Amino acid sequence: MEQPSPNPQPAVSHHLVFPTRVTTIAWPDTEALNADLLRIFDEDPAYHQPEHLETADNANMLDLCDTHPAVARLRDLFIQGLRSWMEAEGIDGQYTAELLMFPVYSLPQQFVPAHNHLAHVSAVYYVRTDDFSDREVVERGDTAAYFRSDGGVLLLHDPRFNALLMDLAKQDAVKIFPRPGLMVLMPGYLWHSGLPNYAQFNRLAIVGDFILREHATRSTHAFELAFGQG
Repeated sequence: MEQPSPNPQPAVSHHLVFPTRVTTIAWPDTEALNADLLRIFDEDPAYHQPEHLETADNANMLDLCDTHPAVARLRDLFIQGLRSWMEAEGIDGQYTAELLMFPVYSLPQQFVPAHNHLAHVSAVYYVRTDDFSDREVVERGDTAAYFRSDGGVLLLHDPRFNALLMDLAKQDAVKIFPRPGLMVLMPGYLWHSGLPNYAQFNRLAIVGDFILREHATRSTHAFELAFGQG
């Protein structure tokens, strides 16, 4: 009888949608990690205010790494995920990566409207979600599926202008059905929405935004500039 692996590996999948590379990683053994992350936000009343989502990215969760080992571990998972996405894209070279981590702590009925990120690569890690175990992680559908409000789902928007007019397959809806321990990575330019939280509990996802700076061999000069009253 084959014995289970003592160190289970994450399940990594790459999806070309629109076509845009979207990578999903189902990290194993994340129950303790997720419980530790939830305690940070469930026990702090500041995150339970409806206005929290409006300012969630004003602070960087990396500042908590020294006092919360779970945040440091999630940082490392984000970096591993970034490596996987970039290798699949065939990107070579030396880079410096700047990371911004912030929580999306959604109260019942809250949602995140269509937006993109000021980042080269944007990732999201799901800590607590609805139960979507009966659905595929990545589902494609027609126009009706695009407008169907599946609660708590990540909806990706086709970046090609009027693409549906020429798409004979009519598969313009791409949705990610999250589950705890799932990480999704995509280009920061890809527009997406977080559909309303219909659950009776507060959902938690954590975003990791990467800005990458290539180590160029040519001579470069950098200047620190300030404008206005800043």
